[in-house]
Amino acid sequence: MNDRQRKRRKLEHEGSQLVTYQPSHPPWKTSLLSFDMPMILSNYAFMLFYVLFMALVLILLYQTFRTLQLEIQEQIQQQIQAQVHTIDACSQKYQDYNCDRSDLAPVLLSYCLGWSKCMQDDPYNVKKIDAAARVFGDLINTFCNALSFKTMIAICLVVFFTSVFSLL
Repeated sequence: MNDRQRKRRKLEHEGSQLVTYQPSHPPWKTSLLSFDMPMILSNYAFMLFYVLFMALVLILLYQTFRTLQLEIQEQIQQQIQAQVHTIDACSQKYQDYNCDRSDLAPVLLSYCLGWSKCMQDDPYNVKKIDAAARVFGDLINTFCNALSFKTMIAICLVVFFTSVFSLL
């Protein structure tokens, strides 16, 4: 075989191969000093910050709802204790005035019926909505008492102007 035939075979062989793209540097050998690295690190830092911020917000919301729930349960227990105390007082008055006798004075009859009805009340018949309303009322009242008159006017003006300008 002469040189010409060898060269021809070499050219035919190289021409039949598929051309594949090969990057100048493989991804696993990228330099830490590439131009995109600060942007990538910045995006990861922002994502971490936002995830931590959202976790903090969710924890605060959970703690707020949990605290309100515990306050409502405490208010319910206080109402139950007050109702039990009232029933005990009615029972004591019913026994003190001997209301279980058949020959009652007409003046005591209405009182004895009221005490009897009071003793038959269920102390655990407490409405949760009443307790929740009382807790929220105390919360708002405590918040408003801590504010000065000028601060309340400023808050009202901000809310008013924000609502007016949002409609425009």
